Amino acid sequence: AFNRMLFAGTWESGGLQSRVFYTPARGTADRGDDERIPNTLGVRNRFDLDEGTGGDNTGFAGPLYGAVYAFKYKQIRKILPTGSPSPVFHIIDVSTTYGALEQECIAVGEDAEGRPSIFFMDSQVGPMMTGPVPPTPIGDGIRDLWDSVNIAATTKVGQVLDYPAKRQVWFWWASGSSNDPDVLAIYHKDTGAWSVYDTGGQIRSARAATLFARTPGASMSRDLVPYVAQTGANNRLIRCDTTDTDDNATTFQAIVKTRPFAWNNGKPVRATDVFLLAAAASGVTLTVTADLDLGRETRSATVLLTADGTETLIFKKVEGLDVSGGSFVQFQIGDASAIANSWRILSLWIPVAVEEANP
Repeated sequence: AFNRMLFAGTWESGGLQSRVFYTPARGTADRGDDERIPNTLGVRNRFDLDEGTGGDNTGFAGPLYGAVYAFKYKQIRKILPTGSPSPVFHIIDVSTTYGALEQECIAVGEDAEGRPSIFFMDSQVGPMMTGPVPPTPIGDGIRDLWDSVNIAATTKVGQVLDYPAKRQVWFWWASGSSNDPDVLAIYHKDTGAWSVYDTGGQIRSARAATLFARTPGASMSRDLVPYVAQTGANNRLIRCDTTDTDDNATTFQAIVKTRPFAWNNGKPVRATDVFLLAAAASGVTLTVTADLDLGRETRSATVLLTADGTETLIFKKVEGLDVSGGSFVQFQIGDASAIANSWRILSLWIPVAVEEANP
């Protein structure tokens, strides 16, 4: 079906930025089919995608389910080959509201069910996906971070990288007054949860990113991991997903934060006797914080992950986290400050009792 090359937009000022060009089908003339675009009175290998509306063309993705997706700043079209010499393509509207910031902000991968999907960054709502589903926002959990995006970044707004080995999608973007990406948010496909790198460290400051062999060289490995071109120094390339407990020699603070929980239609609750199930880690101390009603009251306690004997898992009570009288409870667990620690949490068990409402 797609035995042609597609091009979009133009570098020339005043040119049509919503025009798509395509080459003849390969084999039409047996040579140069991927280097020529007919433009005669009888044959014009081009079509326009609503010039003047929805912004300029920003990128392509696919083929996906037999179609190429054409992104504009605020529009998405599906380009389907007809198998006929005229018309060559059938154009379907996917969205007249959403679009992609630029080509690097589009990545093809698979969703949680293993279906081919497109992940992209829209200028207004941030991380999204489409393909087996209509354009769908997936960044509600990090909306506060996305609201700081610098869409006018002069060097690079951001990029998206699908990481199939970990079933993740990595989204970078420039925030505040930064002209380079300085926030990294990792989307976990199986749970819909997010890991966020917005302070400290170095891999969040990436001007470019790609997957490449974990062990490059003559005996190149076949497992692929993310590499980033880091903006902190010239010629700095950082390999990610290593066994190190720091970020290129920079320590960082790692925390896990739950969503706010509400029980029994918002009636006052009491949370006590918090228990932690985690992998044993000698000398590692974690801080657990209970947040009542989104900041009205907070309490913190620490728990040591050192095993009593040879066990590999520990189950410990976290003393001092008794909170009551609120409708929402949120928990945070992790490092108290930036440190080169390694730890793994399996579950946080929180008994909750509903209290009588105040008269």
